[in-house]
Amino acid sequence: MSDTASDIACALIERLRPARAGSNRAIQGFLHFIKEEHNLSPSQLRVSGNNRDELLEHIRSGVERGHISTGTLKSFVDRLEENGDQHIFLFDLTDKGAAVLTADALAAAFPPLPSLDASMYAETPTKSSVFFEHRSDALVVKQIHTATYWTKSEAQSQERSEEGVRRVTVELAQHRRAINLLRIFPERREAEIRIDRLSHAVKRADIGDHFRGFMAALAPILDAKRHLVSTRIWRVFGRIADESREGTYMRTDTVKDASTSFTMSNRREGDLGSDVRDHPDYSAIHSPDRIRDTLSLRWSTEWLVEDSFDETDRGDPDQVHITLSKFTVDTVDYGKIHIAASVSPEVLFSVTEYIRRFTR
Repeated sequence: MSDTASDIACALIERLRPARAGSNRAIQGFLHFIKEEHNLSPSQLRVSGNNRDELLEHIRSGVERGHISTGTLKSFVDRLEENGDQHIFLFDLTDKGAAVLTADALAAAFPPLPSLDASMYAETPTKSSVFFEHRSDALVVKQIHTATYWTKSEAQSQERSEEGVRRVTVELAQHRRAINLLRIFPERREAEIRIDRLSHAVKRADIGDHFRGFMAALAPILDAKRHLVSTRIWRVFGRIADESREGTYMRTDTVKDASTSFTMSNRREGDLGSDVRDHPDYSAIHSPDRIRDTLSLRWSTEWLVEDSFDETDRGDPDQVHITLSKFTVDTVDYGKIHIAASVSPEVLFSVTEYIRRFTR
């Protein structure tokens, strides 16, 4: 490999090192795919390991031996960064939006994705870059930048002063590489905006700030008020809860009416307890005249995609935790999907398509 190719491969491999960059299972799935595609023996490419570092060494070895091209590795890294571990806002295109947000117009507004460049995969990019790519499944505008969020410093925060008259909370700025996407589906007159989750520590207000920032980056062509209408998924949360019973698990459900909020939750961690929809009193809170602002479910990936792909190769988890919500930014309500893990494009498409089906 040339020095440039080596630098690119190293940068791509480092993108896989953080825990949030997909699961070990996804990396193993990628290695299995390479091994089978090239009919490699175990001595030529190892596909399993005890930890993330060992798996990345297998990828490095595969690159050095010529079994894994930088282009193939780039596609895998991009797939992990672009699908899941995100806040996804759903939209329908207005007539004006369908007329304006065309491939030609987007190509005129934003430069194309450049060829492989190690700096594009830096941990903290020095500048925000926005690119357009006409893909087979969507028109995609992609932003690569360094995002900032704040976390509480337990060591520096003062919960109680000696005088008992003040309390000090210290928050520290965290800087992290972030990928945001605008995806437009012209034939269906639909769109979605994907905002990088960054960390579980990101606060609700920060999500709104990152959403505003990306909308500002899209301003050369996108006018949200004229071009987009939020898909009101919160109006069908009750139907989704009812009709997805076979393939989902619900630990907690909260509904409200004009004066009261009702919450039902099992008392066991994770999905060890019974689904609250199976409780004999569930029908008492789940009535047509009550509404939800959120709906939190664990979705079976096998149920979402049935048998349309080889799960081992894709590396998807057996279940993925997804929270649907009505999310308000600057007095405007948006339908938002929060996916807390990287998943394959097939699973993510199945999630959004399943949810949209209730609103059409």
